[in-house]
Order: sequence, then structure tokens, then C-alpha cells
Amino acid sequence: YYFSRGAYVAASNRLQAMTDHYPLFSQADEALLKLGDSYGKMGPRVKNRSISAYQKLVREYPLSPLVDEAKK
Repeated sequence: YYFSRGAYVAASNRLQAMTDHYPLFSQADEALLKLGDSYGKMGPRVKNRSISAYQKLVREYPLSPLVDEAKK
């Protein structure tokens, strides 16, 4: 919800908590992609967090259809 409204700080806070506490969530790969996108939209000061979210998606969900997008 927050991501679609452009509230990237709120979205990143909720997505980070969700991916940390519920790694077996059925859409964790999508949550990590949106987490990386949220951090990316907040500017260069949090670029390392964005990269970390994308790397986690690639490393932990290698069969996800979102891996190619995360690698970009």
C-alpha cells in the first residue's frame, strides 16, 4: 500500500520488518524487490541498503522470476 502511494520510507520500514521476521512468506521475493526499489527511490544515501535487498533476493530465492529484475 505505502509503496504504491509513494511513501517509500514507510514502505521500506514495513517491508524490512516483514522480510526479517517472516522469511518463509510466500511473496518474500516480491517484498525484497519492492524493498530494494523503495530504498532506491530514497536517494544515494541508502543505496547500499537497496543493493543489499536485491542481493538477498538473488541469493535466497534463485528460482524466483524476479531475479533478473533484481540483478539489473
